[in-house]
Amino acid sequence: MKKLNIILIGLLSFSFLTTQTATAGTKARVKTDRMEYSQGAAPSTSSYSSGSFMNTNRDGIGFSTGQVVTFGFSSLTGFFEVGPKGSVQVFFTIPTTAPFSIAVGGLYKHTVLEGQGGGLHLGGGFGFGSINLGTGANFGVDIAGIAGFHFGVPGAPRIQVNLDGGVSLQIINNSTNFAMAPLSPALGASVIYFFN
Repeated sequence: MKKLNIILIGLLSFSFLTTQTATAGTKARVKTDRMEYSQGAAPSTSSYSSGSFMNTNRDGIGFSTGQVVTFGFSSLTGFFEVGPKGSVQVFFTIPTTAPFSIAVGGLYKHTVLEGQGGGLHLGGGFGFGSINLGTGANFGVDIAGIAGFHFGVPGAPRIQVNLDGGVSLQIINNSTNFAMAPLSPALGASVIYFFN
């Protein structure tokens, strides 16, 4: 349990640092946009009006049906854009308390194609947790490679939907499982609400 606490603290620290870096970049960009506008240049267009979803370092939260890095359970999710084409999606779930199970994970996604209102991304990540399969707590690790689509919801510029699938290698104690499929029966759907 002590190892799990240390790992959880590490993931939370990474998420905090990523958020702080994204916030600093956004503040610098806003200052630059204001300076250009005050000098008579046209203001830059926002990602909402241009239809581009991966270029403003937005942060959001949501719900994910993806079950790869969370050992078969849906989860709460956080989404952090980290550059013009990259994003990190983190997952957290406590699917049962009697018996107790917990899982955390993360995926890095890189946008390879982008068009009006959506795009195609590739990535990978891992998850770990204490999973109770009825025989006591078992430590598990899940490693995944993914491909998917992301798109906005017309009329709701702060909402984004991700559909993901891919390969997964799951190791729980001495048991190993390999799978290639959508991340859930709902095509690995994640719905995210962005704050900015």
